[in-house]
Parts: sequence; structure tokens; C-alpha cells
Amino acid sequence: MPTLDQVEYSQEATVAAVTDFYAFLTKMYLPESAVVHPPPGGWPTLASDPRDLGKSDEVLSLLSHLPYIRQDLDDSEIPQVTPGGRWIDWRMSGIWVREGGSDIDELRTITEGPAIMEHVPESVVGLTMSEHHVLLLDTELGVVYWPECPGRLRDGPRCIEDDPYDYCDDEDDAEWRADGAAWSVADFFKVLKAEYRSLRWVPWNEYEVLDSESTMTGNPVPALQDVYRRHGWPTLQQYRKAECLEETKAVRVAIEQGGNEEGGA
Repeated sequence: MPTLDQVEYSQEATVAAVTDFYAFLTKMYLPESAVVHPPPGGWPTLASDPRDLGKSDEVLSLLSHLPYIRQDLDDSEIPQVTPGGRWIDWRMSGIWVREGGSDIDELRTITEGPAIMEHVPESVVGLTMSEHHVLLLDTELGVVYWPECPGRLRDGPRCIEDDPYDYCDDEDDAEWRADGAAWSVADFFKVLKAEYRSLRWVPWNEYEVLDSESTMTGNPVPALQDVYRRHGWPTLQQYRKAECLEETKAVRVAIEQGGNEEGGA
């Protein structure tokens, strides 16, 4: 397991890791049009709009150079990036605040979680937009924290070994960092990609991702896993994305019809 003294933050490397991850997802299930990339010099709206967010210049610089999953579409067309989790489009955040559709406290609540937002320092920023599905990137340490992450990921070989209570001066700060797992930025995205490659995370369609540990009624995960494998996943050179996603739609229809028949019986 790596230690913090083996990790350092790099904006260039972070942008590259996020860009690579989104490209990976477009090869599996995301529409390519769902990802937007910054122009040279970064997103102009992020040069000034989120100044009241209470984040460091390093964070604001990072946000202005990241690609994003578009959220200027119909709400039903905003894809999940992790099971049950949509990732925030910070490109749009300043616009939401400026137009009165949101405020700074609301943005911090949905990206950091109401229980810990008061203890999240200015060097840390949220990646997701669900208070129940929080991922936090620390631009000072160069790590990503996942509070309350799945138990199977907590003790993986890529997790940061250091105990937050040993390196944090503030106990409240240490508490949220210790409530889950942490990885270097590069390793974090490798872990996410591994979840998809192994089909522990399974896209139901272009917009929804299921966890293989789901306990939902009529769990479609085994059938979906079979569909992906038959269409060549995880070998990208063999994978037939369009055909695969078309068949996942058929799986959904069959399961929904089966549920309706049971309900009407």
C-alpha cells in the first residue's frame, strides 16, 4: 500500500486522469457527446464565477481545466458515472448560482455532504453531486477520498496506508477522511476502471449504472454481465458497444414486463 510521502499533486496529471477515465467510459457506454472538454486556457465561466465557493486558487484552477459530463441537458439524460452517482459539472455551477437556480451552500452540500461540509478545507473539492455519494479530491495531498466506500475497496493494495488521525491537525477533518478509503489520483481512477472491467459495476444503459451487489428486486445484473461478456467486454478491440447497449435495452424490457406480469398475477 502506498504512503502519502510517495504521492504528490499535479494539475496536469489530474486533468489527464479524468480525461482518460471519461474516454474509457465512452468506449463502454457513455455517449461521446456527454463529455465536454475545456478550450485552451480553460473554461471562462470558472475563471471568476465560483470565487465564493471558499476554495483555494489551486482548486479553482483545476476546475477550470477539467472535462465534464454535461449537465446542460434534460435531467433524464445526465449519465451516472458511478453506481447511483452523477458527477458535477463545475462548468455550469457558476451559471446556476448567478441565475438563482442554486447557491454556494447548496453546491457544497451536494458535493461534500451536509454532515462534513463544514470540516472540508479549501484545498478539497467534491467530484459528485449527491450528498449520499461523495468523492473528494485533495489538491494539497494529491489524493481522492471516498467516505463510506464499499467495504471491498477499503483495504485494497492501492489504498493510502497513512491514518488521517496521524497527519491531520483537526480531529473533525481527520474523522471524515478516515471514514472510508483514499487513493492517489491516478490510482483512484484505476480502481474505478477495474470495477467496470470486472463488471462489478454494470451500465444498464447510457445513463444508469448498477452495482453487482445490488439487492433490487428482479436483479438484472447477472443478465447484463452476460450481455457485456458476449459482446467482447472487457477487451476493447473486440467490444461491440452499440450492439451491446441495444441488447441491454431488451434485458430491461424483459425484466420490467416480468415484473408487471407478477404484479398483475
